Amino acid sequence: MAANAPPNVLHPTPGNIGLYAAKLLEFLEHRTEAGETILTDDQLTKACGFPTGVGGKGYGYLRTAIKRIRKSGVIWERINGANAIERITDDSRKVGLATNRQKRVGREAKRTLAILGCVDLQKLPDAEHAGFHAKIYINSAIASMTTKASEKKLLVRDTKTMGDPSRLLENIIASNGGV
Repeated sequence: MAANAPPNVLHPTPGNIGLYAAKLLEFLEHRTEAGETILTDDQLTKACGFPTGVGGKGYGYLRTAIKRIRKSGVIWERINGANAIERITDDSRKVGLATNRQKRVGREAKRTLAILGCVDLQKLPDAEHAGFHAKIYINSAIASMTTKASEKKLLVRDTKTMGDPSRLLENIIASNGGV
């Protein structure tokens, strides 16, 4: 590729977003400023030029735009069965969304553990053993931390004084005798 070649808009470098996602992001920003709380797939399709419903060519562009606008504190989510998205303004609903996503993460960790349980360690190259065990530990921690029992244990403690949440896995591993 020549040094003076123009950037490829359809395949941007990581960190940038493509043309159609940018159009949808701008549309979402304007609609948010206008105070709208529900946008139909027809409105979104007109904004980017591609169908934004599930399975449509513009669906990925919409997901990218929603992810980007979330960084500014605005939450848009798909309304199941309504061919529309909704801006979530109620904090209780935001916590509900987080709870649902947490359950999904826990289920995915359990599925990953089931896959890893099918690995024959003796057939695995020696160089991959450490990575295999790390995946087991990480997914076990995720699966155990996303249960109702773990949530209840955390509620008993004062979670404001527990320290840095990013060090939680380190603390869990240390409290279980280390790796």
